[in-house]
Amino acid sequence: MDDIKPSEITRPTWCRWYIVGLATMMSIMLYLDRFCWSFAKTLIQEDVGITSAQADYCLSCFFWAYSLAQIPSGWLSDRWGARLMLALYIFSWSVFTVLIGWSASWIMLMAMQLGHGLGQAGAYPTSASMLSRWMPISTRGTASSIVAFGGRAGGAIAPILTAWLIVAFVPVSTSSLLAPKQLLAPGVSSFAWNLEQSLRPNTGATIPHRELTQHIHAAMPTKTWDLIERLSKSEQERRDASKAAPEQTASSPPPALTAEEAQELTDALNLAIKEPTLATPEILEQLNLDLEAKQLLTRRDAGNELTQPEIERVNRLVLEKAFPTVIGKVYVQGWRHVYTVYGLVGMFIAVMFYLVVRNRPEEHPACNIQEVELIREGRPAQAASTGPQPSLPWKKILSSLALWLSSLSQFCTNIGWLFVTAKLPEYLETVHFVEISRRSWMSSWPMIAGIAGMLLGGRLTDRLRVRVGLRWSRSIPMGLTKVGAAAAYIGCIFAQDPVTAALLCAAVAFFTDLGVAATWAFVQDAGGRYVGVVLGFGNMWGNIGAAVAPIIYGLAVESTKNYGWSKDGWNTCFIMCAGAMIISGMAGIMIDATKPIIGEEPESPTVR
Repeated sequence: MDDIKPSEITRPTWCRWYIVGLATMMSIMLYLDRFCWSFAKTLIQEDVGITSAQADYCLSCFFWAYSLAQIPSGWLSDRWGARLMLALYIFSWSVFTVLIGWSASWIMLMAMQLGHGLGQAGAYPTSASMLSRWMPISTRGTASSIVAFGGRAGGAIAPILTAWLIVAFVPVSTSSLLAPKQLLAPGVSSFAWNLEQSLRPNTGATIPHRELTQHIHAAMPTKTWDLIERLSKSEQERRDASKAAPEQTASSPPPALTAEEAQELTDALNLAIKEPTLATPEILEQLNLDLEAKQLLTRRDAGNELTQPEIERVNRLVLEKAFPTVIGKVYVQGWRHVYTVYGLVGMFIAVMFYLVVRNRPEEHPACNIQEVELIREGRPAQAASTGPQPSLPWKKILSSLALWLSSLSQFCTNIGWLFVTAKLPEYLETVHFVEISRRSWMSSWPMIAGIAGMLLGGRLTDRLRVRVGLRWSRSIPMGLTKVGAAAAYIGCIFAQDPVTAALLCAAVAFFTDLGVAATWAFVQDAGGRYVGVVLGFGNMWGNIGAAVAPIIYGLAVESTKNYGWSKDGWNTCFIMCAGAMIISGMAGIMIDATKPIIGEEPESPTVR
């Protein structure tokens, strides 16, 4: 003890920052579990046998549960403390993450997403309540931005890690041959028409990858050709009829294959998959092949002989890219394992959180009295109280203009922001045909930009507080950042390539997240002892916006798909998102953080 300086004895400990670190780890898993759905969506659709609209409803179920449980979960956290409740929230949503990976039907997926949303609902209200007790008022913005940074980091990791794990869980040793259920029936008759037309070069029809279809035909047994001709004839009749009555034809599905026909066509395609060389270099150059296929082909071109499983993997990926509406994805087998891994990691974090965290600084054995005094500095006496919570003053909560403006801002922000996490991977795949590995990195750009926005946003609102005061230090970031996000969305309309579109979506995320820390700090400034409930109220409205957004996006795209205007459908999404951001910014600039939402109330021992 003689070697210890007096200044070191009285120096505050850093326990508060360890708590922030654990909350950040929680935030990473929150977004990792939530947004792996967006990247795995097309595989989930194919595996479970649901449509894109049904998948959007599943995501909407998550956000409805997430939004409506905000206030109850925030109240429970204020009542029973962050240590117990946040550990329970993390553990419960992790269990449902595992169960999503075990789902075998649309109903089960929706039920598991509801449970997943209920579990995650308490995460941020509880975290905000915990930070209000653990952080000095001077660093609340910075602490909030660090925790929110964890969410964006999880969102950035989600597409990259999910794509890598999906591929890793389907190694080359896994069979690449087709099963009958992997023939995507709505496109089979069109595929048969292309095969049959490939032998008729004088028809004038445009045949995509003509040489590839000729190779497939050559590998097929003769007996399968009768089936191909029948399906081709049916497709030709549909095409002829569409010229006379396009609306009626669009509503009539192509004929379904019997089990025997599906098996016959599958066996014939598997013969093509087993061919040593299915596609010529010229054909391969036309296809945006997945990274695994490119790596195998590079090895082959370098003089290394591929094994039969490797040949079959390359040929399967070639067929998937050439005929995406017909051939199911070989990687579809991997998404369930990813959900199991994520869920188990979350359960471990929940246990660790309960063992390490305490509700208040004075309860933590590693927090000295100097740190406790530092945390209390500048607070009103009410905020430091450890007494029981009084009943909720709902009249004052519901009559607060600032709270309703914040709620409107969050509602519109989430309608605009959700596109860059929930729909960008699908947009890159369907409009720009970006392959899975490249798509995973490009889908992470908005979240990486969001990280920068989160970290800068916390410092921004803290510094503005010194320069322009509390009121404008919160409202300026909440308002003007949304204008920048709206401008980036308008730019997406004119984007001609996937890189530009992804970079503009990254700009949307940066500007949006630049204002998030100010929103959190506003709640901690004006929420008093009801921070959890107040943040839960605003978060509820924000996530109601997120709940309706996937359905709106889907309707915008689907409404124009049958007319060949798919890009225009996505442009409608961009315009809608830009408008939502403008409304959000107008609401944010009007918020006054100097006026308490609840007001000064005497302590009351009554608990209801």
